[in-house]
Amino acid sequence: MALVQDAEYMMYQKRLQANLVHLASTADYYLNPIQFEPDLSLELSSGLETEKNKTLNELLSKAKAEHDKYVEFWKESRLVQSKKAKTDIQHADKQRVQKLKTTVPCNKIVEVLSNERLEVDLSYLKSGDPNDYNPILSFQTPETIGKKSV
Repeated sequence: MALVQDAEYMMYQKRLQANLVHLASTADYYLNPIQFEPDLSLELSSGLETEKNKTLNELLSKAKAEHDKYVEFWKESRLVQSKKAKTDIQHADKQRVQKLKTTVPCNKIVEVLSNERLEVDLSYLKSGDPNDYNPILSFQTPETIGKKSV
């Protein structure tokens, strides 16, 4: 218990907390400078224009200009990264389709399905007579099947 009540320990904890807050806010600003824009406004309590106030206003206006430049650069870099990611995804999709075409014999399947298929006559459905139905196999059986061997 004595460690927690130690003055140096408490000072260390406060400094650590301040450093963590600073690092977190810097990381937030780096990830999105638009959302976490720093407050660069100055409210002077006295209406006097002193040399220090003028210098401070000049420095703040320069900082605001630098921030605006950084935001524009950030937007452009995000746009470039976004376009690159889109082209990378499209390229990966094309490669995936090419690989699929070479591994799956789609053309052969289509060719086999298009050869010598019998068409089923569905005109009996129009008459409504259940005795009109003559079942037809949708595929041809080899001639040797169904013949009696002697």
